[in-house]
Amino acid sequence: MLTKKIPSINKHFPFKQAKIISIACLILTLSACENEQDKVQAPSKTSQTVQANTAQIDTPSSTPSPLTTRYLSLASEQFETSCTHAKQLQTSIQLFLSKPNEKTLDNTKQQWLTSHNSYAASKLFRMLNIKHPELDHSQIDPVKHSLAIRIDQSPLLAGYLDAVEGYPQSGYVFSPLPINEETLNKEHQFSDTLYVTLGFHALEFLLWGENSEQARNSTDYAALTELDKNPELVQARRSQLLLLITKLLTNDLKKQCYEWQQTKGYYPSRLVAQPEEKQNEYIVAAAEQLLSDIQINSAQIKNKIEPHSAFAHSDQQDLQAQIKILKSLLESKEWKELSKKQERAKIITTSAKALLLQGKT
Repeated sequence: MLTKKIPSINKHFPFKQAKIISIACLILTLSACENEQDKVQAPSKTSQTVQANTAQIDTPSSTPSPLTTRYLSLASEQFETSCTHAKQLQTSIQLFLSKPNEKTLDNTKQQWLTSHNSYAASKLFRMLNIKHPELDHSQIDPVKHSLAIRIDQSPLLAGYLDAVEGYPQSGYVFSPLPINEETLNKEHQFSDTLYVTLGFHALEFLLWGENSEQARNSTDYAALTELDKNPELVQARRSQLLLLITKLLTNDLKKQCYEWQQTKGYYPSRLVAQPEEKQNEYIVAAAEQLLSDIQINSAQIKNKIEPHSAFAHSDQQDLQAQIKILKSLLESKEWKELSKKQERAKIITTSAKALLLQGKT
């Protein structure tokens, strides 16, 4: 069993200060796990599950509505871009760790920004109210997290993962816990949503550090050639953690991309299985929800409240990516045709013009 201290206050998240202060006096007991070789679930396993689930879907009684065709085309393109950028991020991290220096670290940070921005842009499609029976559900025993919680969970308690100001030897990096998939999965969300060991934002903190005074530099990592020589060295553990989190993130995004393939994926299949009018309702509801979120997030950014990317400070760029995709849908001829017939779609168009097209965000 491991005992470690949690930083008293994480200044990135003032809304959680009271909670963090209360747990600062407690001992965080992290479960020790067997140190076994990483096992990343192959996309083919998920594909088999999806095929079994899809086989249970009745043959669609209707063809895709014009709006559905447009929506799924945008989705397919965006998820393909997201997965391409994730692969590029993985390659960038491998290149960085093959020869750690400030230039390769900066290149990796830029690739993280690009990859996370692509994922943020897919929010319009992830808001579709169709749930995958496996990937959109979490469970406790055995521990299993939904893809959304694995990929983009934020905010996080930085000191749970690595050293922060005032706690130079805190977090997973300085613990004796093994760095493998099973342990990362169990420690992710362990007893608190702020405990994040997977996904974009775990990588973000590992790459940027807590703040400008505690900024990460290339000497904080060990080169790949050094990992086997002294695997318990802090720099080596940080590099191992960076590699594994990236590998798991890339694998999770592959699963998501597969399920959004326009012809084979679970989400398109379930959407097209609905009557045409219902298809449109699903898409309109997703657009309405995204528009609401954009309004909320825009206000949070303006008032510097609860940042999503607290270390890379990319919230504004991610918001613009979401706006761009929403505009692509609302400005399509398919949406315009629906707006002539449906009052709800017309209201969304009017609200979007007032908020987005006039540059108020």
